[in-house]
Amino acid sequence: MKKRILSIILTLALTVGTCSIAAAADRGSATRNSLKSYGAIEYHKGNDKVIINSDDLYMLADQIDQVKLEVTDQLEAMNTYFTSGDGISLGTDKYISITHTRPSKTDFVDPVSVNFDTLLEAIAASQSVSSDVTHYGYSPGTKLYKGSNGELTTNGSEEGAEQINVAAATADNLSAGTVAWVDGRLILGTGGDNRAYFDSGYSSGEDNKPDKPSTPSDGFGTGGEENTIKTGKEYTFTEDMEICYLYIANASNTNKYGSAPSVNLISGQVIMTRIVTHNMTNISNGSATICIYRCTNVKKGSVIKINATYGGILFK
Repeated sequence: MKKRILSIILTLALTVGTCSIAAAADRGSATRNSLKSYGAIEYHKGNDKVIINSDDLYMLADQIDQVKLEVTDQLEAMNTYFTSGDGISLGTDKYISITHTRPSKTDFVDPVSVNFDTLLEAIAASQSVSSDVTHYGYSPGTKLYKGSNGELTTNGSEEGAEQINVAAATADNLSAGTVAWVDGRLILGTGGDNRAYFDSGYSSGEDNKPDKPSTPSDGFGTGGEENTIKTGKEYTFTEDMEICYLYIANASNTNKYGSAPSVNLISGQVIMTRIVTHNMTNISNGSATICIYRCTNVKKGSVIKINATYGGILFK
């Protein structure tokens, strides 16, 4: 039974191989079409005999073409195609380029007509990185941006969006332990960028938090980075606003800024009206005085400076 199964497998393999070679031979650019040999030569010398048969040359030509077809199929499986149009230039053939998107029929290149050195160059180019956005499924002329959340987007009007170019990854760009082929090199990720982003975010948070962190029991919760104002620091309004509210607090048992916190207009236009002043004694840090200012007719670029122990929070 085993011999019978083996016999069937061998028969199928030979049949498939013969059909593939026949398909290569049927192409107009097949190597066999350039052969001029035909017939056979027999040479005898005593008992020695040598036969040179042109059929052997045709068989070798078909095998060569089949190798080219199979290499090309593998390149296409890696999104690498020969094209007579625009693409990555090849030093071995100025009329053929490499592209990572399937070319049009008019730019089709018959793999059988490609030289072996060009095939080798295409294998190297299969791991190349193109800066052309069309190679990644985008329309020609599409601009790419990094959104405020760090994700790739085509929406340039999104707040905080930063235009970027397509570029090859480096070891620092990849998360630690991840691997990628880039321009023919195998790269092991170090996670450098992730660490840099973490350090940047931590540093930014430290710079923007109030001098004296408060707790929920203080009645003075901390705001986000964009609306927390550090005491003694200037704050610049980033947009025009009809109305907003500024919440500031001062420790009553200190004389640094007096008993009540205050805010000063450094430049620009802001109408500030104190609408609440309240003394608090049930807080962990002792007593404090809080003030709420109503800010109206705010012009973008206006600058204020607060004098308060705990800093302030702007509510839009």
